[in-house]
Amino acid sequence: MNGKWDHSTKPSTYKLLDKDGKVFYSGSFKDCMEKNQDMHEDINSDIYFTRGYNKGYSDAQENLARKMSKTIMDDSDAGYDQGVKDCHKILKEQLDEMIDDCRMQDRYALKLVRDKLFKNES
Repeated sequence: MNGKWDHSTKPSTYKLLDKDGKVFYSGSFKDCMEKNQDMHEDINSDIYFTRGYNKGYSDAQENLARKMSKTIMDDSDAGYDQGVKDCHKILKEQLDEMIDDCRMQDRYALKLVRDKLFKNES
């Protein structure tokens, strides 16, 4: 902010000028300095509020994105686990059919293979 003295008035007044050189406030030098200080405080508080708001907004977006990603990953993991279980079930059924259709001496070997593959499942 720029300012200038106006000595044409009694007592002399001080005028605050905007960036275009136009008077936006006039009064005693003390009043002008207080007005200038108040304006700086208002501008700073607005800047700090805006920065805080933007930071809070971006943190909230990031937090929501993390939660959404976790939800998606949980769903993906659940789907993956279900897919593995279904695949094991189908393979076990197919292996059981092979065992039923083979010769007696091969059944024992195939049952051992099945038991090794699916030892954790009933």
